[in-house]
Amino acid sequence: MISSSDGTPRPRRPISCAPLADLIARNRADLDNGLDALLENWDPSRVGQVERAICRLAMAELRYSLDVPVNVVLNEACELARLYGDEGTVKFINGLMDRAARIARPAEPKEPGETDPS
Repeated sequence: MISSSDGTPRPRRPISCAPLADLIARNRADLDNGLDALLENWDPSRVGQVERAICRLAMAELRYSLDVPVNVVLNEACELARLYGDEGTVKFINGLMDRAARIARPAEPKEPGETDPS
């Protein structure tokens, strides 16, 4: 419950993740191929299911939800990695999704105020 401006409790509005889940399901093979292409010197079968799910989510937002800023996608992916993995998971996800963002949205800055050095 959250409080309204007058202090009375009101229920939170549920956030629907169904459209994003549907997007991932429809594009799963493409997302997995994109993830596998990002893995340098790494056997794709070694990527855990949790890590792969986080990457699919972030890559789907990067590729198909252009209204979501890159920095938001990267932050959300790292927060999920922190919640469901360890520090190694966070570094792994951050590195991969940083590369994915530079490929999927090369003209968009990663952080607000960042400019393209070229």
